Amino acid sequence: MHGQFDFNSPCWNGVSASARQLIQGLLQEDVAQRLTAMQVLMHNWLQLWRHAAAWQREPWQVGLHFQRRRRSSP
Repeated sequence: MHGQFDFNSPCWNGVSASARQLIQGLLQEDVAQRLTAMQVLMHNWLQLWRHAAAWQREPWQVGLHFQRRRRSSP
């Protein structure tokens, strides 16, 4: 395979361009070109899911989240 791949298969039709970009970054054969853990965490695709998940929380979960953050602050 040698780092050669494409997204031409029909199974990729429902995968967003941002998700494909993330996958390409993760599958780079050259370590210097591969995404770091921090780059993955900051990637646009994960950020979109993070924000979407925050909006889907129940009100009591949001309150609990902020309550925990307040307790852990110095």
